[in-house]
Amino acid sequence: KGRLHRIIIFPCAFGPMLLATMMYCNHFMGPAGRTNKGTLILPPLEFDRLALAAQPGQPLRIADMEEKWRLLILSDGPCAEQCRDAIYKARQVNVALHKEAQRVTRYYVDASVDGSGALDDEIRTHYPQLNQVTADRFRLKQYLDEKIDGNSALGKNHILVVDPIGNIMMFYSAENSGKDILEDLKRLLKVSHIG
Repeated sequence: KGRLHRIIIFPCAFGPMLLATMMYCNHFMGPAGRTNKGTLILPPLEFDRLALAAQPGQPLRIADMEEKWRLLILSDGPCAEQCRDAIYKARQVNVALHKEAQRVTRYYVDASVDGSGALDDEIRTHYPQLNQVTADRFRLKQYLDEKIDGNSALGKNHILVVDPIGNIMMFYSAENSGKDILEDLKRLLKVSHIG
C-alpha cells in the first residue's frame, strides 16, 4: 500500500516540472513574439565608448553623471525636420512619464564633422532641458557599426536608450512612434530599481 502511494505521488510532484522543462527546451506553447517596440542591442554597447563631450576636451563619463535613464538623439548634420521630430518625440515621451519623468534625461548628440549640427537658438528656447553634447563622427559611426548601421543611426536621427549604469541597450528609428518609446520606457522604469 505504501509503495502504491509513492508510485502515485512521484508523477504528481515531478510530472509538472518535467513537462515544463520539455516545453521550455522545445519552445512548445511559449510566448509568441516580443514585448519591446524598439530594437534591443545584445550585448549592449558601452556609453563611455561613444566618447561624448559636454565641452571641447571635457569627456562625458557615466561615472560623473547622475544615475538616470538617458535618451540620446543622434545627428550628423544640421537639425532639420527629422531631427526636430526626434527631439519633439523624446520630449513628449519624457513629459508623458508624469511622476517618473525626473528619472529620464535627454541628450542631443551632435556628430557633425564641421559643427553644423549645433542646435539653434529656437530649439534651445523650446527645449531648455535638452542637453547638447558632441561626438567624433567617425569614431561614433565605427562603434555603432558593431551593432547597428552607424550611417543610418546618425543620418536618420535614431534615439538610443541608455540605462543608469551606462549600457546602450535599445534604439528607435524614425519609424517608431513616441508611443512605442513610451511603452518600453514605462516597462523599463517599472522593473528597474536604479535611476
